[in-house]
Formats: sequence, structure tokens, C-alpha cells
Amino acid sequence: MSHLIVIPPSTGAVTCGATHLHRALAQLLATVIRLWTSLQLTARRSTAALGRRLRDDRGQATTEYALVLLAAALVALLVVAWATAGGGAARISGLFNRVIDAVIDRV
Repeated sequence: MSHLIVIPPSTGAVTCGATHLHRALAQLLATVIRLWTSLQLTARRSTAALGRRLRDDRGQATTEYALVLLAAALVALLVVAWATAGGGAARISGLFNRVIDAVIDRV
């Protein structure tokens, strides 16, 4: 959005204080509008840069890899907890013995 301020050219004939005040206020208003426009442009650029950064998927594979490792570690901990507490060890031992017996019987 662009704003336009028209400051009438001075004729040089009028030198009263009101004219100088009018000119000073108009310059101040023009400066404020330029500053406001500059801030708006900066905000738009910052918002656009943030949007690009949020759409960027660099590092996505690393994040997925870390999550898969955490899930695998959780499953491993659950298996170890099951195997060491409450009959899991006996079941694993029985399974191992059946597999070894089946292999020996085939040989």
C-alpha cells in the first residue's frame, strides 16, 4: 500500500510561523508514513521468509530416523522387560530348546 502526500510548493512570499509549522508537520507526517511503509515491507519479507523456512523439509529424514530409533529402542526395552519378568525367560528357554531339538532331529 502506498501513500502519497502532496506538499504545496512554497511561494516564498509568506513567511509567517503558521506556514513553517504546516511545512514541518507535513514533513513529519511524510516521514512517519515512509517509516510505516518500510515497517510493513519488512514485516511482509519476514513473514515470507518464515513461511519459506516452515515449508522447507531439510532435516525431515533425520527426524524420522531418530523417531524410528526411539520406537525400536522402546520395543527392545519392552521385550527385555517381558523376558526377564514373569515367565518370559521360561518361554524363551522352551522355544530355544524346541528349535534346537528340531534342528538336531533333522540332522
